[in-house]
Amino acid sequence: MRIIGGKHKGRKLISSKDLNLRPTADRVKESLFNIIQNDLADSCFLDLFAGTGSIGIEAISRGAKVTFCDNNIQSIKLIKANLDLVKEFAEVLRKDAFECLRYLYNKNQKYDFIFIDPPYQRDYEEEILQTLSKYPIMNRNAKIIIEHLTKKDFVFDQNYYKIINIKRYGDTQLTFYNFTELV
Repeated sequence: MRIIGGKHKGRKLISSKDLNLRPTADRVKESLFNIIQNDLADSCFLDLFAGTGSIGIEAISRGAKVTFCDNNIQSIKLIKANLDLVKEFAEVLRKDAFECLRYLYNKNQKYDFIFIDPPYQRDYEEEILQTLSKYPIMNRNAKIIIEHLTKKDFVFDQNYYKIINIKRYGDTQLTFYNFTELV
């Protein structure tokens, strides 16, 4: 696991021995950041279900301010160790994703990017999008990116979200949404 671009390019991160933790593959990560790289500098980025923290740390390396959220204590320790490794600071929250969204909403925090990578064996995507509709923490024109299995379809509220891009990499898919504020 390495940082692909930005000021920490080439740095290796600490990976997990936990087989249940599935870090985003380098080729998927590289493609993701090639797509969003022009909008990252000085943006606010939420890494939900952060795992090892590699996606958020990649965003930091490219100039974003990042908040990490995961409910697993081992993941939290790993994220903090990786942040120490690159000598960066970020907000790291040990909360489940739904609690995290409510917490950030109550703190009036807003994000330009929300990266959502729930466990593949769970069906959290629809519920997360519904929770984001209830607790909108997105800036105008925010992008929400969900990493999921290509064979997994889910319903989303088209009043709030519009699919703007889909990229497939084997059995992994990145679905990009724009958030549309209701007037």
